[in-house]
Amino acid sequence: MDCRTFALLLEVSPEERDPLQQQEMAAHAQQCPECAALLQVMQDMREMDEEEQLPPEFSMGWRMKIRGEEAMQQKRMKKQYLMKMLATAAAVVLVFGGATLSYVNGWGLPGNKNENQQMMYSRTSASGGNVNGAYTMKTSSMMDTAAEEAAPMLASGDMGAVQAAKIIRTIDYTIKTKTFDTDYEAIQQLALASGGYVESLNVYGDVLSGETRYAHFTLRIPAEKLQEFIGKANTVGAATAYSEHMQDVSADYYDTAARLETQQAKMERLNELLSQATSMTDLIEIESAISDTQYQIDRYTGQLNYFDSKVNYSYVYVSLQELSDADAVELPDVTLGERIVNAVKESVRDMGEFAEAAIVFMLAALPWCAVLAVIVIVIKMVRRAKKK
Repeated sequence: MDCRTFALLLEVSPEERDPLQQQEMAAHAQQCPECAALLQVMQDMREMDEEEQLPPEFSMGWRMKIRGEEAMQQKRMKKQYLMKMLATAAAVVLVFGGATLSYVNGWGLPGNKNENQQMMYSRTSASGGNVNGAYTMKTSSMMDTAAEEAAPMLASGDMGAVQAAKIIRTIDYTIKTKTFDTDYEAIQQLALASGGYVESLNVYGDVLSGETRYAHFTLRIPAEKLQEFIGKANTVGAATAYSEHMQDVSADYYDTAARLETQQAKMERLNELLSQATSMTDLIEIESAISDTQYQIDRYTGQLNYFDSKVNYSYVYVSLQELSDADAVELPDVTLGERIVNAVKESVRDMGEFAEAAIVFMLAALPWCAVLAVIVIVIKMVRRAKKK
């Protein structure tokens, strides 16, 4: 029998209780001093009732008090249960959130995960430089008919002759592959076979840790070999995006060429005047003019060389992406069974990595938890001291 049952039986008169209940109440009163005291009070009150009639409000008052205390006890129990549930939920959120951060950022690895996914190596050829060729992204097939059109001819009104248009072509496409190493070498070999070169190359990912790899090529392909290169590159991996941008710089090119011819003709005339000069003043003025003219010649020559580099060697940007086991299901030659197996493998691998990240986070959080525990203990000690 518990204290609550004992209190309820006290409200029943002794005549209404059966002998078993009387024995249980007596046994409980021997073990619980508070209930024993309450039982003695009830007996004393009944003895007083025999001598003097008490108002009903007196008995009702202490009964209401007992019921109020029971209600308060239930509220405290509910509050404690709620606090426990909140603490459990907070702990789960903390562990899950911390494990997610650890998994995403690669805590405990040399650097963070973002750094580990960065370039395994990066190289730029001696003839390479910053890539400033602008291009417009547009999705189309690898055999875009616009890329096969011949460059138009442009009539130059100043020079009075029909001259070839100066077109800067920029190609951008993405390749997804399950054989990363093979296609990685194939793209470089295609560029060399076309008479081009790799201006810059960046490779991301870590095969040792199971991360998918990415390679970003900046290729320079001779303009006359560009279509041949595109046709062969279409057989590498699976192209998922393709875009081509054609920029006509003919007006700027031939305007610069005309200015260069003017400055060169001016230089010839200045050299003739220099050979005919007789006074020191004339020599100084002519040499100053020659210096300014030579500067303009060098500037226009540099601009024409820049245009020639862009026109003669087209930019080809290639993004090679390695497919993971789960991503490989997008390819058309993958069966349903392979899709299921690949997805399960990917899920198991991710689960293992997440579990490792959770362990790392919990161990890494131990020092902070120790500090927090000390603070909580100190607060509780202070509160207990105040209560006393």
